[in-house]
Amino acid sequence: MGHSSIENDIQVKPVIFSEEDLLCAEPELALDTLRLMLTSESQDDSLDLFVDFMSETFADTDIYLFAIHEPDSLRLIRSRPQLTGSVREQYFPTFTQDEFCFIEQLERSRFWAEHYAPFFPTMSKALVVTVQIHSRYYMMLLTSQSETLWQQNSLGALHYIIEVVKIALTYITSTEMMYHNRDVEQTEKFASLGKLAAGVAHEINNPLGFIMSNLGTLSAYMCEFKQFVSTSSETRKPFVAEMLDDSAAIISETLEGLTRIQNVVSSLNVYNHVSSSNIGVVDLRDVISSSLGLLLGELKMRARVDYQAPERPMYVKGQSNKLQQAFIHLIMNAFQSITHTDGVICIRLTYETSVLIPRKRNLCLSIQDNGQGISEEHLQHIFEPFFTTKKVGSGAGLGLSVAKEIIEEHFGLIAIESELGKGTQAVIRLPCIVSMP
Repeated sequence: MGHSSIENDIQVKPVIFSEEDLLCAEPELALDTLRLMLTSESQDDSLDLFVDFMSETFADTDIYLFAIHEPDSLRLIRSRPQLTGSVREQYFPTFTQDEFCFIEQLERSRFWAEHYAPFFPTMSKALVVTVQIHSRYYMMLLTSQSETLWQQNSLGALHYIIEVVKIALTYITSTEMMYHNRDVEQTEKFASLGKLAAGVAHEINNPLGFIMSNLGTLSAYMCEFKQFVSTSSETRKPFVAEMLDDSAAIISETLEGLTRIQNVVSSLNVYNHVSSSNIGVVDLRDVISSSLGLLLGELKMRARVDYQAPERPMYVKGQSNKLQQAFIHLIMNAFQSITHTDGVICIRLTYETSVLIPRKRNLCLSIQDNGQGISEEHLQHIFEPFFTTKKVGSGAGLGLSVAKEIIEEHFGLIAIESELGKGTQAVIRLPCIVSMP
C-alpha cells in the first residue's frame, strides 16, 4: 500500500466564503438534506442517501467520496456515476487536509498523473471537501463540465449542505456507538452471568445428585419392605397399609420435585453455553403437552388453558428439554400475570410463511393471557437478566432471558406484545425442518 516518492505538486486553492455567500444558501435545501439523512439508521445508509442527493441537487456533477483509511491513504467508497473494478480496491495518497478547497490544472501535476489520472482521466479541476465525523474522515471530490458548480452561490449552498450533513452524521454515528456499547455491555453481562450460573449449577447439582440417588434406593427398599411385610398380621391394620402406600407416594412426589429443581438448575447452563448431544427431531406438540402436564396443578388454580394440539406433527430440530424449559417459563409468566379467577391462557401452534428463512415456512407458537399486562416502560427491559416486576422473593427475573436465549439457540425469534390492563402475548417462531406443501 506504499506510495511513490513523487512530490505532491497539486495546486490547492482554499475557498473563502463571505457572510453574504452563506446567507444566500437556500434553507429549504438544508432542511431537505437533514430530513433525508435522519431517515437512515446507520452511517453507511446515510452516505448512500447523501451521495444520491448531491447527484440530484448538483446536476452534471460527478461525485467521488473517499474514506481516509490512514493518515496518508484514501479509498473510494461511493461514486456517482458508479465506478467498479480495481478503482474500488485502490488506495490513493492524500494531497490536502483543507476542509473546502479547489484543485486546478491537474493535467500539469505529476503527482496527479501518477496516482489519480489512471482512474479519473478526464478530471482537470475539482472541488474538495474534507469532513471528520468522530474518528472517521471523509474526502469528497466534485467535478463538472458545467460552470454552475464553480459559481459562488452554488458553493455557498454546498457549504451549507455539508455543515448540515456533518451534524446529521455526528448524531447518527453517536447513536450507532451508543447501541454498539450497549451490545458490548450486554455481552459482558451474559459472560459474567454464565460464570456465576455455572458455579451455582455445580454447587447445587452435587448434593442434588446424591439426594436423588438415595431416594431412588430408598424407593426400591420400600418396595422390598412392602412385599416382606405383606404376610404379616400387622399389615391388616388400616393405618399400616395406609402408611406404606403414602410412603411410596411421598417418595415419588419428592423425586418429581427434585427432578424439576434439576431442570431449573440445568437451565442456568444456557448462559454458559454448555453444549448437549441430545439434539434431534422434536415435535412441538409433545413439548407443549409435557410442559402443560408439569404445570397443570398450578394453572388450574386460577386460569383456564385454551389449547388444542394440531393434528399434524410440528417438527423442529433441537433439544426437547431446553424447549420445554423455555415454554414453561413463558406459560408460568402468563399464569403469574393473572390476578383474577377467570384467567385464560390461549396457546396456538401453527405454520406460517417464514420471517426467518425466505421461501420457507416456520412454526409459530403464540401464548396469550388476559392478565394485567406490562407497561411500555418495562416492556423494553423484559429480556434483561434479573429484571423483574414481581415482589422480592417471587422470582429472580431470569425466566424470559433464559427463554430468549434458548429460542435463539434454536435459530428462532421471540417477541412480546403487551398492553397494560389487557394482557400479554408471546410469539415464538422456529424454523421448520420439513418442507410443507
